[in-house]
Amino acid sequence: MPIDIDTALKDAEALLARLESTKERLDEQINIIRWEIRGLRSARERYLTDDEEPAVEPGEKKWLSMPRTTAVLEMLKIIDRPASPTDVTELLHEVGRDDQVNPVGAALAYLHQQKKVKSLGRGQWVPVEWEETPQEIPPPWAESENGGDEDSAEPEDVS
Repeated sequence: MPIDIDTALKDAEALLARLESTKERLDEQINIIRWEIRGLRSARERYLTDDEEPAVEPGEKKWLSMPRTTAVLEMLKIIDRPASPTDVTELLHEVGRDDQVNPVGAALAYLHQQKKVKSLGRGQWVPVEWEETPQEIPPPWAESENGGDEDSAEPEDVS
């Protein structure tokens, strides 16, 4: 039974038209949902209690228009504490961005190559100009003055 090429071509063109139409509708729905998510994030920020105050103000247009590396660096400057790629990603989500952890980590690596951020170890990043304040609590993995063995400390001479 021979294949009718004209019929097959018409069928393929009709299928393509239906799929393109479906794709257009899906793209429209995706854009609507993205806007809805932005609106919900904005509403969430407005209705947080004082206890749940966000670390940064949304200023959505500002944050959404920034390149990722700029947004990551600005976020580190604003929070003024060491942060992991996950911390930075969560804060970027709070201001309406949809960056993922791996690209944020890559942005931090790039910024490190550019000597704009430095690592404090264990995935903790800060801007190069950041200085630890004297009141800063050391991280839990930091050794205590006596090498981490609290029980072996010599008793003080109280005489």
